[in-house]
Amino acid sequence: MAAQGRLPEAETALRALAAKAPRDGDLRYRLGLVLVKQKKIDEAAQVLEEATRIEPAFVFAWLALGDVRLRQGNRAGAAADARRAKALAGKSVAAWKGLEALEDRLGDAAGQAQALETLIRLAPEDRRAYVRLANLLFDHRTSEAARVVADAGLRRFPGDAELLRLQGLAFYGLGRKLEALASFLAAMDAAPSDEMAHASVETLLSDAGDQLPQVVERLRRFSARRPDSPLGPFLLALAAPSPQEKESLLAQAIAVDAGFWPAHFERHRLLRQQGKRAEAIDALETTLRLNPNHEGAHFALAELYLEAGDRDKARAQRIEHHRLRAAAAAEEQKRTAEAPRFTVRLQ
Repeated sequence: MAAQGRLPEAETALRALAAKAPRDGDLRYRLGLVLVKQKKIDEAAQVLEEATRIEPAFVFAWLALGDVRLRQGNRAGAAADARRAKALAGKSVAAWKGLEALEDRLGDAAGQAQALETLIRLAPEDRRAYVRLANLLFDHRTSEAARVVADAGLRRFPGDAELLRLQGLAFYGLGRKLEALASFLAAMDAAPSDEMAHASVETLLSDAGDQLPQVVERLRRFSARRPDSPLGPFLLALAAPSPQEKESLLAQAIAVDAGFWPAHFERHRLLRQQGKRAEAIDALETTLRLNPNHEGAHFALAELYLEAGDRDKARAQRIEHHRLRAAAAAEEQKRTAEAPRFTVRLQ
């Protein structure tokens, strides 16, 4: 009934069954899930609490109760339920998957990392766990641990484009740029039509050296395969040797997607170098219409307004730039102070 969307009927049937079996926690767990689907959150909490009292070792009841606590806004209660579930999860892959999802919603990065690491040990064929753990570690600036996870994933899934990309990001975060570029090139070969596999190489274009022709070859291949994407001509513009070629490629990117703000921002640099101040200002104003929180665009626009003699507009842009910079610095300080300490042990 529940699978067919007949939730009221399922609720009625489960309530009748639960009344006949006062010591059956599983029936109450299933009733709780049906109540959650009907958004009867407080009733679901009561039923799931009863399920955990009847069967205190029933890990899925604790996970469901943690989910309901979060829906009620009771984070402390949900965290306590997650701790109980962790103690009971044992070698159950399904339980650790549920726990990882709950820890993610709780914002407990260390708990989520532990759940993902356990999943990888219990189910090494679960590619998603490697990807999620590596991304989580990147979110918390733990590049070496992310490299360990990406390497472990690639031993299990050699040639996987996303894991190669993540490996490249890890090498880049560790300052190992040549190795990062090798991983990105391999990712581009593994997924020649994928935007994500190509986007990450942007940070290394200026450091590509004698490997730049290899990068350009892959970007041209991507651009030919994906004429619907502005990314190809944009990245080719960044690698182009002449201002004329850069301008043509940026115009191509904007023609594909007028809302692709990186192309407008990069175009302002060319226009400024050419002494076309009014057009450069227009490109920056377009950038900010599309991405109002672009710090660099506010800073550059303040300089151009000042050059144009418009002090009021220049001051307004400086103020906005300072506001964004201060907010970013405060957020970074908070992230650093609250950053969990990860230790990843994967063979």
